[in-house]
Amino acid sequence: MRRLAILIGLSFLGSIGASWAIAPSLALAQSWEPVGGEAFVAIAGLSDGALVMVREPGDILRSSDHGATWHRVYHGLTSLTGIERAGDTAFAFYDSVAVLVSHDTGRTWRGVDAGSGQARKPRHYSSGWVSQPPLPSAKGDTILATATVDSVCYAVGAPGLVYVSDASKQHWRRLHRAPFSSAGASASAPGSARSTRLVDFFTAASGAILRDSLLYVTHDSGTTWQEVRTGLRVASAMLMLSDTSALVGDTSGSLALVRSDSTHRLDSMLGAKRPIIQIGWRNKPNGDIYILTDSAMYLTTTSFESVTSRALPLRAGEHATSASYPDPYTCYVIADSITRLDTTTLTDNITHDTTIYHDTSTVYLTTDGGATWATTTSGLVNLKKIFFASSKSGYACGPHGALMFTADSSLTWHRSFVPRAQDLHDVRFVNDSAGYAVGDSGMVFMTQNRGRWWRMVAPEPLFSHPGSSYQSIAFADARTVYVLGSDRCYRQTIRDPMAGFRFTRRTQQKNTLAVTASPNPSNGFVRFTITSKQTADDGSSPTLVISDASGRTVEQLQDVSAGAMNTWSATADFSNLTTGPYTAIATLGGASGLCKFAIAH
Repeated sequence: MRRLAILIGLSFLGSIGASWAIAPSLALAQSWEPVGGEAFVAIAGLSDGALVMVREPGDILRSSDHGATWHRVYHGLTSLTGIERAGDTAFAFYDSVAVLVSHDTGRTWRGVDAGSGQARKPRHYSSGWVSQPPLPSAKGDTILATATVDSVCYAVGAPGLVYVSDASKQHWRRLHRAPFSSAGASASAPGSARSTRLVDFFTAASGAILRDSLLYVTHDSGTTWQEVRTGLRVASAMLMLSDTSALVGDTSGSLALVRSDSTHRLDSMLGAKRPIIQIGWRNKPNGDIYILTDSAMYLTTTSFESVTSRALPLRAGEHATSASYPDPYTCYVIADSITRLDTTTLTDNITHDTTIYHDTSTVYLTTDGGATWATTTSGLVNLKKIFFASSKSGYACGPHGALMFTADSSLTWHRSFVPRAQDLHDVRFVNDSAGYAVGDSGMVFMTQNRGRWWRMVAPEPLFSHPGSSYQSIAFADARTVYVLGSDRCYRQTIRDPMAGFRFTRRTQQKNTLAVTASPNPSNGFVRFTITSKQTADDGSSPTLVISDASGRTVEQLQDVSAGAMNTWSATADFSNLTTGPYTAIATLGGASGLCKFAIAH
C-alpha cells in the first residue's frame, strides 16, 4: 500500500502541467596523476626493440621510438625496484621477487601468481652505474639503473633522468629530464621571496612550466619535458603563444619571446620598467594579448607590431596584482590598497590618537577595452588573484583562506566556504560551474556549483606533505586540469557530476521571441528585428532594453513598430555609447529573447 501511495503521489505531480527532469548532484571522486619531478629506478630493452622503465612508486613506462617519447602502460601504488626480459616475456620486480609479468613486449601487465613458479630472483639487472667514463650528470643527479639494447646503453635515475650513449659508450646525451631538479626544489624559506612557478597549456598536448628563470616545455601532455633558458633574471609571468613559443616577463619589466631553439628580447616594447605581474589572452582567436604591470596595462598582438598603453586609475600607494578578461572589451583588475582609519584608544584612562592601517583590495572595471575605468568595489579583504568566468561571474582569492565570488559584475562580493585557512594563490574555472583553487600546505579545492561550496581534492596526503605549496592552475582542455606545486605538477581528468535523485521543475515557455541586430558590429546606427512564434492575444508590442557588459541598462527603446505577422522592428542611434559589447533584451508577455551586438567607433 505504501508503494502504491508513492506512485499515486508521483502521478499527481505529473498531472499539474509541469515537466520534471533529473539534475546532477554530487561529483565522482577525483584522481590525480603526477607530472614531472619523478625518479626512474629501472630500465630494460625488450625483444621487439621497445624500452620499458619503472617510475616511482610503481608506474611502468614504454617507448617504441628509442626513448624519444614515453607512455604509461601500468599504474600501481606498490613499489617496483627492477625490470627484466626473459625471451619474449618481461618481469617487474619488488626487491628480488617478480610481481608483474607481460607477454606482449610490455604493452600490458598483470600480477604474477606466487604458486605458478614464475616468482623468482632476477638473473640480471643493474642497480647502479660503475663504468668509465662517468655519466655527464649534474650535481644532485643519481643514476639508479642501466640497460644495453642493440649495443646502445641507457641509464635512468633521479630526478627524472634518462641518458643514452653511442655504441662506444664514450659519448652521452640526455634524453629526458623531468621538471624540477633536486637543486632548489624545496619550498621557499619563511620570509624569503617566493619563487615564481606557473603552468600554462596552449593545446591539450603542448604546455610549459615556468620555474624561476627556466622554462620546461612539453608536447606530449607532460610525458617528456625539454628545459629552455629564458635569459631573464627573475621571471614573473608567462603565456604560451603557440605550440613552440612562449612570452615571458620578469620583475624588472623585461620581456622575452622564448622558442625551443632561440630567445628574442622585447624589452623596448614597454615604456616604464615596471614589474610584469601577468600576461594573458585578451582575445585568443584574434591573437590579442595583454601585459599587466603593477601600474599599467599594455595591449598588443602575437605579431608585436604595436603596443597600446592603458593607464590604470590607481590611487597613491596602490599596485595591481591580477587581471581577468572575460571578453575582449571587459576587463577586471584587482589592486592592493592600504585603508587608513583614524581613531582613539584608551590606555590607563589616557586617550591616545591612533591610526590603524588595513590591507584591503579594490576592483576596477572597464567595458570599452581599457579606454575608461571605474571602481566597482573597494575595501575588500586582502585578495591577490582574480578570475572572471563571464562578464558577471567572478572569483578572487588571497591570504588566510580568502575565497570570494560575485554574480553581479563585482558590485557585491560574498565569502565562499573553504574548510581551511591557508593562503590561496590561484583560482580558475574551466566552465560556468567547475573551478579549482590552490594554496599553501598542499591545499587544492574544487567546486562544481559556481564557487558557493568547495571541497578538498589534494593530490597528496596533507600530513605527509605539509610544506607543499601549489601556486598555479591550467586547463589543457575542457576535461584536463594541471596544478603546479613546489616540486611537483599534477594532472587530473575532470569528471562529470554523478546523477542523483534531486529533481528540478522545468516549465514550458508559451511564447518564444527572437532578436537580431544589424549591422553587427555597428558604428552607431542599429536596426533590431523581433519575431515571435505566436501572436500576442492583446495585440501588444514587445519592449526592447539595451544593457552594457556589466548588466546596467543604458537605453530603453519605446518606438517598436509592427511589421509582418508576429514581426516588429526598431532603429536606434547609439553613437553616444562607448565602444564595447552590448545586449538587446526583448520582452513580450511572459517570454523574452536577447541578442548580443558590438559598438565599434
